[in-house]
Amino acid sequence: MLFIALTWNKVNMNAKWSNRLISERIDSKNEGRRYAVRHFDDSLLTLPSMTTVLDETMPEEKRQVLNNWRKRVGEEEAEKIRVEATTKGENMHFYIEQELLNTKEALPQPPVPHFYKYKEGFLDANNVEAKLVEAPLYWYCPKEKIGFAGTVDLVAIVNGVLEVVDHKSSSRVKKEEWITDYKLQVSGYAKAIEYLYSVTIEQARINIATSRSFNCFSLSKDDLNKYWQEFYKRLKEYNFNKNFTKERITLDGDPGRDSKVILENGEVLYLPVKEVEVYHAKN
Repeated sequence: MLFIALTWNKVNMNAKWSNRLISERIDSKNEGRRYAVRHFDDSLLTLPSMTTVLDETMPEEKRQVLNNWRKRVGEEEAEKIRVEATTKGENMHFYIEQELLNTKEALPQPPVPHFYKYKEGFLDANNVEAKLVEAPLYWYCPKEKIGFAGTVDLVAIVNGVLEVVDHKSSSRVKKEEWITDYKLQVSGYAKAIEYLYSVTIEQARINIATSRSFNCFSLSKDDLNKYWQEFYKRLKEYNFNKNFTKERITLDGDPGRDSKVILENGEVLYLPVKEVEVYHAKN
């Protein structure tokens, strides 16, 4: 299996950031994106990607909005829009990486306009000392046996402060109430960096570029702690759903009277409901 060292970027190598290993990712239709991770004790862990955790624990209301949009524009058009957005995002990320690493590689396609807005709004407007660029990372809790992995866009000292920076491209300007998942993402990246390298991430930035604008949403240390707690709940929900199946059961009973439920241990309960959800452990 191929393992890639987590290191400082090519510009500023430092042994402190070069002693963690993570394998190439594993993509599966049933399991989503996962990563095989070499843990501190040399054990091999298989962890879900952060995007998989967020996708599979998406609130039902948000999922319904997304499904309604796909129905409205049609599956073919929705997929076309998704592919175009992904291509533009990958293009912007590539040229940002080249700028940060001071390299001269190029794609067959020139930079999208989003890149120039990003460069003007962030790279040229701040003193950015890159430490990790497009770097794999992970976080794991041995006690609860849960964790996640992913790739952070940038860890840098920005104007003297160690930050996590997330690059986003968009077809339109984003309102802050639309980017909750982005905030959950950067809080997870910050926690993973602190876990792996024993540093303190003081704040984070979510930089969003369109073809005509640039916008930055900043998160303080308190914000990161708040959104980490929310992401951790989603992570536990994901882990629970992977280990248990849910079954809805209609209970017998006369109208107006409690339903009698006998548990596996023989305990008898009388519940004022006619339906319950039962969870079964997966083998």
